[in-house]
Amino acid sequence: LAETLWQLERLDEAMSTLDQIAAAWPNFVKAALIRGDILIRRGQTEAGMASLHAAQALDPSGIVAERAFGAQGQYRLLWAAPSDLPSAAPDAPAQRGAKLRGEPAVVAGAEAAPLPQSPTLRDIQAEMARLTDHLMATDDTQPPERPSAISVLAILTCRAPLEAKFGSEFIQRLGEAVHRLVQAIGTADNRAIHFVALDDPEQMAGLGAVAAQNPADPAHIKAAVDSLADGLLTQGQDMRHVLILGGDDIVPFYRTPNPTDDQDEDIYTDAPYAARNGSSLLPTRAVGRLPDCDDPDAFLRLVEHAARAHADSERNATAKGLKALRRIWQRGDDAPSQEDSFGYTASVWKEASRAVFEVIGQARHLRMSPPISRQEFSVLAQSKPRLAYFNLHGVEGEPAWYGQRDPDFAADYPLFPVALLPDDIASAWAAGATVLTEACYGADVLARTHHDSIALRLLHEGARAVVGSTRLAYGSLTPPLAGADLLGRLFWLAVTSGMPIGQALQWAKLSFANDLMNRQGYLDSEDQKTLLTFNLFGDPTLTVEGQKPIWDKLPQAATVRKSLAVCCQHSAHRAAADVPDDLVQQVQSQISHRLPWLAPKHVRVTQQVLCNGQCTGSCHSGAASHSATAIANRYVFTVSGAPEGDGLRGPLVAKITVDHKGTILKMAVSK
Repeated sequence: LAETLWQLERLDEAMSTLDQIAAAWPNFVKAALIRGDILIRRGQTEAGMASLHAAQALDPSGIVAERAFGAQGQYRLLWAAPSDLPSAAPDAPAQRGAKLRGEPAVVAGAEAAPLPQSPTLRDIQAEMARLTDHLMATDDTQPPERPSAISVLAILTCRAPLEAKFGSEFIQRLGEAVHRLVQAIGTADNRAIHFVALDDPEQMAGLGAVAAQNPADPAHIKAAVDSLADGLLTQGQDMRHVLILGGDDIVPFYRTPNPTDDQDEDIYTDAPYAARNGSSLLPTRAVGRLPDCDDPDAFLRLVEHAARAHADSERNATAKGLKALRRIWQRGDDAPSQEDSFGYTASVWKEASRAVFEVIGQARHLRMSPPISRQEFSVLAQSKPRLAYFNLHGVEGEPAWYGQRDPDFAADYPLFPVALLPDDIASAWAAGATVLTEACYGADVLARTHHDSIALRLLHEGARAVVGSTRLAYGSLTPPLAGADLLGRLFWLAVTSGMPIGQALQWAKLSFANDLMNRQGYLDSEDQKTLLTFNLFGDPTLTVEGQKPIWDKLPQAATVRKSLAVCCQHSAHRAAADVPDDLVQQVQSQISHRLPWLAPKHVRVTQQVLCNGQCTGSCHSGAASHSATAIANRYVFTVSGAPEGDGLRGPLVAKITVDHKGTILKMAVSK
């Protein structure tokens, strides 16, 4: 919290909080650093330098200082050039995490997650780190070197709201379930697992961190997560994987401003918890969540599913399982079989969906709605897939996913048939599957249960993971892919290359930003929203069923050689009142031709505005400050309206970017 107040220049409030921290934890490094900076800025140079020197003694390598002030921070000369932290000795036991008070002592942590031991793992992690650093670096900043350290899986929850919701006895039951999960994950010398209550001051202090003062406030949770990461790093442990246990009222989702102009007031997301610093758009760690579903037994069931999945991975990664997965990676006569993967799309998006599905299956096996509807799904879902891909419509607050008729299809097909309901998902089909859905609100789990949410039903029936959007999602009608379609293809490339599911989503988001920066030179509002809304529900360290990670198949991403310049929204988007009438008519004619099902009730035209890179990586309407520049002769048409047809209830949105000649540069449609 103090760090957040300091970053917002609320120095008096920050200092008040720092005084409390200093009284309770006098050796807390980051607090001493921030305190020193504030004192120096107030003119109390001697006291400020004393605080910085005290921090230097506690942080001789400068790791925490670099995190606080940056590699080129004004106090960098107080430290020698940061040296790499030593890797754990081959025969050294991994450090144990502290336990949740009241749980069995055996859950006090475990040595390691069974992440791959292949030497190429370091290359993969270095590649993701390099890509992150290049994306986040400004033109005059060199990416900092990253120390080698023990890789940590942090299993995080909040004790007080958990006990208030489910009772004190449930804490014991959860501890036992997590213990079984830790045992199933296994151990290794260079891995560690910590099971931590972010609101437990004693436990957090034991790990060199400060607890969340108000566990209901996402800003406090974010501060606690970052504090834990910093505390572990001073011990030579890098928190690369995070598994959050609980729903929004246990560990709250972060609320961010909606970067685009549509019906969502804000975005709830775990993306900020995946970012060490800088922009929440660029993850530096893999984060997943197991929601509690407002049901203690259903909650424990998800933890048990994760434990069983880890155990099954050890038992079932046989030659037979690998042969089946090789069919996914290969092409030609040995192409993916119908049993390995499942794809289900609205027929209107068939071209974009084929470009995504071809990574995991053959185009002829992609099911389309219409003609298929939920009545036929139960017949098709006889064999159990490892990978399942959905590109259907979703509506806020509704349990169903919908198809959409392609304009070229016969008119006697329904325009928006119901394609799937939660009751259609059976354990015999879903168990063990890794699922990606592009549906709007496909991963909306707020105040939902497995009875009225397809995502939660998939998890309840044993799916390893569900990746989806908590809010309105955008994608393409046809290639080139954009939005959810591009992210989905990149995710499947990483998953089928052997990467753990959480790191696969992390890599996909970084590569998504990289690809669009190279293609467009910036991330527009729909790109930003895609990066924020897609979340992982599941254990981030799991891999595809039957799969041992094959790290040398990981696709590599190119380097971005320029600063991340993103589109400022709301306050930065300027109404384009001077758009020529003939241009508006020309674009509306193209919209009617390309989107005949959309009866536009609202058309808003704005001039596209890009950040000039001086907004400290928080380019949105809630940023403390930003500076933006309009792009001459480039406009964004936002079209929204009710669909013409029965079935789907809810507005559809399309975003069309055009130049002054009316040439469509990009079209993104809501899912």
